[in-house]
Amino acid sequence: MLRLTKSMVIKKSVEFTEIIQGGKRFSSAFFTICYQSSDSLRLGLTSSRTHSAVKRNYLKRVLRELARSCEPLAALQGRIIIIIKESVRRASFAAIKRDFESLIRQVAEKNQVHD
Repeated sequence: MLRLTKSMVIKKSVEFTEIIQGGKRFSSAFFTICYQSSDSLRLGLTSSRTHSAVKRNYLKRVLRELARSCEPLAALQGRIIIIIKESVRRASFAAIKRDFESLIRQVAEKNQVHD
């Protein structure tokens, strides 16, 4: 199980912009992931402002929990921005989990990182 420390969380707008503009993109029904290789794992979460603040924060908590329990993510080395799409509003937790894990495996495979 992955432990997300403060140093692993991306918070600065400049860093978000750099990764989003210069990283590789992977998309699924509920998420878009921007990935840029690096020597350590760093993670940033964002969603559109169309959700209420309560819903955005709930989705970020769910995503952090999924990230903690996702083994392929722990094996990745790089900076990752996870963008939550509008379609996630109507999805069940099980569907969100399946979609997230599938997308992380896709990122790991494309970057030749295997368990």
